[in-house]
Amino acid sequence: MKTSIVAATAAMLTLGLTLALGQEPVSTDRSIRIYARAGSYEKADLQELEKNFLGSLDHPVDGVVEAALGEIARVKLVQPLCCSEAIVEKLHELAIEGRTSAIRYKAALTSILFENPGMFENERPVDYPNGDALFTAIARRLEKQVLTMDVR
Repeated sequence: MKTSIVAATAAMLTLGLTLALGQEPVSTDRSIRIYARAGSYEKADLQELEKNFLGSLDHPVDGVVEAALGEIARVKLVQPLCCSEAIVEKLHELAIEGRTSAIRYKAALTSILFENPGMFENERPVDYPNGDALFTAIARRLEKQVLTMDVR
């Protein structure tokens, strides 16, 4: 029952953000689209989004926090100049003190994206349908960068 409530709450949060950004969710062959198209994020009111993000990052439901982390990462890819220092500080806090390993991992990946936006240039134009696809792409890029570094 609790898992169903968490999943439903997370889905509603991301659906609400998607609709607020002016996009309707669209199904794809492999996954359900819950993110708005990239172009919608370019037009978004960053101050309003950041206010909502901060509230979501403090939410008691883990799925809501995870969904917010995905949305924050997506906005950062589309609008590299986004987000306030308050968001960055909260990402660092969650990467260390998040309630679950999933929250800590996603917060760490999002923090790395914020600290090294140039590393993720190839991920910027991709229209990710959901958080799983986005975090997988971030992790793969990070893995490629780390494994191909010339360490002396």
